[in-house]
Amino acid sequence: MANRAAKALNLTVLPDVHPGDALMNEVRRCQQMVTFISKQIENLEYDEVAGLMVSKVTDDHGVERTVGANIWVKLLGEWSDRLSRTSKTVIDADIAGRQTRIMEAQATTFATALYEVLRELGVDTGADATLEVVRRHMMELETVEVAS
Repeated sequence: MANRAAKALNLTVLPDVHPGDALMNEVRRCQQMVTFISKQIENLEYDEVAGLMVSKVTDDHGVERTVGANIWVKLLGEWSDRLSRTSKTVIDADIAGRQTRIMEAQATTFATALYEVLRELGVDTGADATLEVVRRHMMELETVEVAS
């Protein structure tokens, strides 16, 4: 039963997740929840959403009760706040900068390895023809789409 609930909520245990990656995953999850809840609100009738503020109403029997906002409206506010807080944390932690530094380090490592392979094969790495071939293939890499 708990396994089905975890699957329904898309809860998975991610081993050894870097805190920055965990934050980005949380931003995506919050955005998914905001989108889902917004779609639920779109399907409500006006009178189901209209009472956005808590108010007191008296029913036909003269009983006064407090009426609150629709649960979807409340949830949208809570998840939107959570998304904003998590996004701010990502910005404050410079996650984008970290990701850029990682990509730059990987590119440098790749370039160094490529240079050493060409050098060991006796290829003149300074020749115009070599530079053109490398440049052309590197440009092709820029057009590869990465699935997110």
